[in-house]
Parts: sequence; structure tokens; C-alpha cells
Amino acid sequence: FPSHDTQPFLAEAGESTKGALARERMLHAALDVFGRHGFDGATTRMLANRAGMNLGAIPYYFGSKEDLYAQAADHLGQCVAKQLSQLLLKLSQSTAGDMNRESLCDSVITFLIAQAKMFLRQDLPQTWMQFFLRVQGDRGLALAHLHRHVITPTEMALSPLIGRIIGCSSDATTTKTLTFLALHQILHVQLTAASLVANTTWQAMTQAQTASLLDTIGLALRSQLMNFRAAPTAHLYRDWE
Repeated sequence: FPSHDTQPFLAEAGESTKGALARERMLHAALDVFGRHGFDGATTRMLANRAGMNLGAIPYYFGSKEDLYAQAADHLGQCVAKQLSQLLLKLSQSTAGDMNRESLCDSVITFLIAQAKMFLRQDLPQTWMQFFLRVQGDRGLALAHLHRHVITPTEMALSPLIGRIIGCSSDATTTKTLTFLALHQILHVQLTAASLVANTTWQAMTQAQTASLLDTIGLALRSQLMNFRAAPTAHLYRDWE
């Protein structure tokens, strides 16, 4: 542990010291255990056992369980950011200059689908993705780390483009909400894949079925953005309050 399958998502260690390798081992264990059980459900013994280390490793290398949780988020954020940087660069290059709404929307959808493929890769363990999504419901340093490395750069790239598509400013609440929805529909693909398979005649999520799923999501996202109309001043969906 960690297995070779996670290597594309790991920070380059170089000539790591024994202590640095031990820290990395514990961080990977934390991503797995916190991803499976959440912060409250994970015990220090579970974390130490998963890393193959003694209980004293957590206070020695990290100080506390809370510190380990935050640093695991920082580690994962840096790993994902390295993979994401090329996609963000391509998005920036493809949307430079004047473009019509359709072309802008195509570039946004292409980026989101590429991001989904990145998260669906087998070398990103599902428990790491579960950790990523769990942290979204938290407040504190762990969430701040993921926002700094992954969420904020992505939202900053997407919001101006989505604003141009729907005719709103990039900092409008409507634009930010649509950006959030588009991004998180993609982020949840990996975790919901098992449920989708269970509700179809599919036996497993094959490469062809994954492509079909992403095509459908892409069409749905495109429809959401291209057909969006800002709500009138009256709040249409508040009769139940």
C-alpha cells in the first residue's frame, strides 16, 4: 500500500526520505479510511492499521486526527490539480476570443466530460472520490484545501463561460449556481455508476457503457445551459413553503 494503480495521481516523491514515505503512506490510508467511514466513523486504530503503522504515527507525523484529515484533503487536492491543470489550459485556449453561445457551450461540455473521464479512471480509487465528496459537506481546513486546489480554479474558469452562455455576469448568483450544478453532476458520476448499473440490464460499467453515460450527461448539461431562462421576480417554486 499504496498500490501501483494510484501512481498517476500521486505527487512526485523524488528522493523521498523514510519519514516522507511514511507520511505519504499514512495520507493514502487516511484517504481510504475517511472515504469509507467519514471523519466520525474512522478511528485512529483503523487509520494506523490501514497504513500498517502503529498508533503513535498519527501524533508523530500529523499531530491529531483532525490534522491528518485536513492534510489528506490537501494531498488529494494537489494530486487532482496536477491532472486537472491540462484540462483547464485546453478550456482556456478553446474559448479565447469571440465565440457564439453554441461554441462556448460545446467547449464547456467537452471540458466537463473530460473531467468526468479523469475521475472515472481506474487509478483513482473510489474511496478517494468518496473522501473528496464527503469533504464538500464539511467546513474547515479540509474543505478550504480542496477548494483552493480544485473547486475554486474550476469554478473560476467555468463561471465566466457559463455567464456568457446564459447572458448573466460571472459573479451573479444564477451563474454561480449553474456552475456548481454542472460541476457536481460530473463529480458524482463515479459514485452513482454502481446505482445506475443496478437499475439497468447492464452487468457492469464497461468502457462502451461509460461512453454512453457520458454522452447522455453531456446532452443533458447542454440542454440545461442552452435552454436556461432566468426566473422572473416571482419565485415559482415556493408555494409549498
